[in-house]
Amino acid sequence: MKNLQNTQCIYCHHPSLKFKSNTKNNKHSISNGITCQSCGQGYDILWGVPYLGIFKEEDSLSLLEIIANINNYSQDETHRKDDIKNIIKMINEYIFSDDDDVFFKKHGLERKPDWFDYRYNEQILFKTLTSDLDFKNKTVLDIGAGTGYDGYQYYLAGAEVTCLEFSPVLARVGSQIFPEFQWVGGSADNLPFLNESFDFVVANAALHHLLDIPTSIREMLRVLKPGGFLITIGDSFRGDHQTELDEAIIFNNHVGVLSGINEQVPKFSSFSCILKEFKDNISVQIITKNVYHLSEFPNLWGLEESETILSDKSGDINLLVKKNKSINIEKKTVIEEAFRPYTYGENLVEQSKAISWIVNYIPQKYLNLSVCDPSYPKFRLMNGWKIQEDNNNQRCVYKRGRLFFSRDKIANQFIDIECLVPYLSSFDCPKIDIRINGISVDSKEVIRGVWNSWQISIEEISTNIFIGKAFYLEITLITDNSLTEGQIFWVRKIDFSNEQKGATSEDDELSFFGIETLALTIFKDYLELNLLISPDFSQGIKIINRLKKFNMKLNLVIPQGQIKFYSWLPNCFIVDTYEINPLDDGNYILKDGNILVDIVIASNLDKFLSVLKFIHNNNNVFYVIDEDGTANLLEFPLVNLPSTPSETSSFEHQQQPIENTHPKEVELDIIKEYDKQLQTLLEEIEAMKTSKFWKLRSLWFKLKNRRLKSNSTDTNFFDKNKIYLYKRKQN
Repeated sequence: MKNLQNTQCIYCHHPSLKFKSNTKNNKHSISNGITCQSCGQGYDILWGVPYLGIFKEEDSLSLLEIIANINNYSQDETHRKDDIKNIIKMINEYIFSDDDDVFFKKHGLERKPDWFDYRYNEQILFKTLTSDLDFKNKTVLDIGAGTGYDGYQYYLAGAEVTCLEFSPVLARVGSQIFPEFQWVGGSADNLPFLNESFDFVVANAALHHLLDIPTSIREMLRVLKPGGFLITIGDSFRGDHQTELDEAIIFNNHVGVLSGINEQVPKFSSFSCILKEFKDNISVQIITKNVYHLSEFPNLWGLEESETILSDKSGDINLLVKKNKSINIEKKTVIEEAFRPYTYGENLVEQSKAISWIVNYIPQKYLNLSVCDPSYPKFRLMNGWKIQEDNNNQRCVYKRGRLFFSRDKIANQFIDIECLVPYLSSFDCPKIDIRINGISVDSKEVIRGVWNSWQISIEEISTNIFIGKAFYLEITLITDNSLTEGQIFWVRKIDFSNEQKGATSEDDELSFFGIETLALTIFKDYLELNLLISPDFSQGIKIINRLKKFNMKLNLVIPQGQIKFYSWLPNCFIVDTYEINPLDDGNYILKDGNILVDIVIASNLDKFLSVLKFIHNNNNVFYVIDEDGTANLLEFPLVNLPSTPSETSSFEHQQQPIENTHPKEVELDIIKEYDKQLQTLLEEIEAMKTSKFWKLRSLWFKLKNRRLKSNSTDTNFFDKNKIYLYKRKQN
C-alpha cells in the first residue's frame, strides 16, 4: 500500500495510523504492523495489505465463505489483469453488436460463455447509473472490491480508486492485479476512513454479502462528500414479510451456496430504512430490472413510491443516491474482537486446516446439531445440507456435509453413520469419505440405491486430530459422475454412541435403487436371472446390455415375433415366448406359463400390464425395471389388477411404500366423511326446497370438489421413491 491517506482508527476515530518502520512496502503478513498514534491500537498487515478491521464471532458465515473458496486462487494472480481488460472490452463491444454468432466467433468463441449475461447486465446498469457522472480526478471508494474488476472501470474513467475488501484472500489477489489502487482490508459496517473523504462510494454485487446492510449504508453516507454519489449495483431483495426460511428456500438448489458461498436476499427495508432516515439530506433513485409478480422490465422508483410498492415484493435493486449536504452521523462502537486478522491469515494456508481452526470460534448455537435439525437453514446450506423436509428422517446433501461438534462428544466410543447415494441411470460405484478436522478416518465404497450403515471407533482415531474445544466432521461423496444430481446423497444418521452395532443386511436397505443395484445385492449370488421382457425391444436390449458386466446367464421370456432379435445375444437364452395379436392389444398367449420371474423389463404402465398375467413367482416378489433402469419392487398378491391396459382408466394407485407414505395417498376415511356430508346435504335439499336451497347447493358442490380432489388419480406409475399397486376405484 502506498500510504494511509484518508484512514482513521476504528476505535478512537483519529487519523493517526502509521506504519511501523520497514513495514510500509512489505508484501508479507505482519502482526501489529500499523499503530494508532492516538490510542495505541495495533492493526495487522496481511500479504502487504493493511487490515484496518476486526473479526467478530458473528462474522463466522463470511469467514467460512472465504475458507470455502481459498483453493480458487493461486499465490500469483497478476495474469488476471489482461483477462479483466479483455472482458470489459468485449462486453462494451457487445452492447452495440447485432449478431451474436458473428460477434463471439470474432472473439474466438463457439458460443456465449455462461458468465457473459451476468457481466453484460452488470455493464448495462453501470452505464445507466453513471452516464451523467464525471469521474476524472475524483476519489472512488469501492466497497467489497473483490479482485478489482469493478474498480478498474472507474480507474479507466479517470478516478483515483481505493478498494475495501473484507476477505484477506481477495485483497491479496486484487493488490497483485491492480497495484495502482489503494487496498485496505476491513468491514463495510465500520469503515476505517475519515468523514466526507470520497467523491463516490460504490458497491457492485456486494451489499447482499454484508452482515449489517443498514449500518453499512450509514457508513457509506458518512464517508461520502456532500455533492457526491453512492452507487450500488447488482443486489437482490425480498419482501419484508418473508422469513429466514423463505430466503433459504431460494438457495436450496444453489450449487454455489451449497459449496460455501454466503449469498443472501436481504429484506427491502435493509436497503430503505437508512435512506428514509436521511431523506432530507439525500436524493434517492431506485432502479429495478425485474420485480417478481409486478414488472419484468427496467423501472425507476422514488423512495416513497418504492416503500409503498416494493416492500412486499422481491426482485433486483440498484441505488443512485446523491448526498446533497452534510449529515451528522455518529461512529459506531467497536464490538469485541474474536481473533486477530493476522491469526486468521496464518491459518488460510490450507482449507481443512483453516476450518479445523475456525471451528473453535463458531457460535455455540451451531455446535452439536443433528442431521435432521431444521434450525439455522442458511448455515446448514453453506455446509452442504439442503433444507430439511417436514416429517422426513433423512436429509439431502450436495457433495459434502459438515457438522460441528464440541470436544466432549469424543467421550463416546463410536460414531454411527447411515447414508445412501441414490441411483442414477448412469451407474458407478462411488465412495463415502469421512473426515474429522480434514483428516480421513474412514472411506467406504458404496452401492447406489442402498442404505449404508457403519460404525467408526473413536478409540482408533488419533487424539492429535482433536485439537481445541470443538471439531468438525465432514462426510463427502467421491464419484466420477460430474452431473449435479450425481453429486447428491442422503444422510439419516451421524450420531455418537457407546453401543456397538451389528452388521445390517443390504437386502433390507434398498431404496432409490436400480438394475445394477439389484445385481450387486439381491442377485449377487445368482448364476442366472429370469427376465420377462415387454414388447419394447429397445428397452429390453438396453437393460440386457447393462446386466452383461455381471456375467450371469440371462433367461428371457420375450414376444414370439422377436426371437430373431434376441437369439444372437451372447449369454442370453430364450426359455419361453408369448404371442401378440396386433388386432387385439390384450390377447397374449404364453407357451409354457410356468416361469419364475425375477425381473420384468417394462418402460411404462401399459407395457407392464401387457405381460403381467404371465408372472408366476414362488417368492411372491419381483422387480419391474423402468425406462432409465430404476427398479420398482412389486409383491404378490396383486389385488384387482386390470386384465388389459385398456382398463387402466378405471383404476387408481394404491401405494406400498418402501419407507414413507406418499403425500398423494388416498385417505379413505376422509372420502367416507365427505360422502356422508354430501348425502346429508342432498337429503336436506330434497326435503326443504326453501330459500336455503341455493346456499346448500353451493356448499354441496364445494364438498363434492374436495372429495374428487382427494380421490384423484396420479398418472405417474413408476415413481422413483415409491412402489405402486393398482386397485379398482370405489364408486
